[in-house]
Amino acid sequence: MKVVSLLPSATELVCLVGGTDMLVGRSHECDYPAAIKDRPILTAAKNKFESCQQMNDAVTATLTTGDGLYYIFADVLKSLAPDVIVTQSLCSVCSVDLRLVEQVVQEMQNSSSSSSNGTAAAAAPRIISLNPFNIEDVLQDALVVGEALGLQAQAAAAVAALCGRVEAALSFVARQPAVAAPVVAFLEWFEPLFPGGHWTPQLIHMAGGQHPLNPPRDGKGAGPSRPVWNDDLVALDPDWIIICPCGLDIEETVKELPPVTASGWWPQLKAVQAGRVALVDGNQVFNRPGAWTCCSSELAPTLV
Repeated sequence: MKVVSLLPSATELVCLVGGTDMLVGRSHECDYPAAIKDRPILTAAKNKFESCQQMNDAVTATLTTGDGLYYIFADVLKSLAPDVIVTQSLCSVCSVDLRLVEQVVQEMQNSSSSSSNGTAAAAAPRIISLNPFNIEDVLQDALVVGEALGLQAQAAAAVAALCGRVEAALSFVARQPAVAAPVVAFLEWFEPLFPGGHWTPQLIHMAGGQHPLNPPRDGKGAGPSRPVWNDDLVALDPDWIIICPCGLDIEETVKELPPVTASGWWPQLKAVQAGRVALVDGNQVFNRPGAWTCCSSELAPTLV
């Protein structure tokens, strides 16, 4: 079986359930585990990142026209002839979206049919679209990927191990002295400010904190991330600020801080004055809904 993955978290899930050797292609953002970096790259971003503000403006302008934010190299994809394509339908900003994948696959099928010369056209690859809103969905996605790859037993074992780690993190939190739940502002983008959404507020809640800018629903996932005004953060005046811009590592995050930290309102925040501001690698931790999300359940208690 041949598999391609079009987003980093899906690549991690494919490898988690034992499908590393099946993976024949990846997105330009897939970088973990290191063993997959030699696979052909199948996607590219239309906009090059220069700054948070520039990227937000470029994304807004592109989406306004109805165009997507990514390319798929259809010729390369066709040459790989995958049996399974793993993609997502959660966010058209973060990775290649489902609609574009379906369009490219349909064009591949049309091309194959017109050139088959009376022979049967190759079967269309199975498209697995992931759409997790909370940790439970992330774990379920691992089982879905395992089923698609014929690795059900391996997937079940991997999910059981991740569940054990999440339970251990919850047990750690439960053993801590009872205190008032700290108010946390988890920022996954700035210029403008975007508080975390989906599974991230759930992780904050599990760690013993609260995330009022986008609270979890019934203890599970929250709504999608959405922009808020700087005044909203000032009014909240959180106990902790976690800065974890989606797709940016620590070095890139530090470069993006000055427009925010130089603002007059920033030093007035309680968390800033108390030194309770944490920078986290947004290219790996918290933002990827795969095995790293469960690892984030272990990190979150140390941040709040």
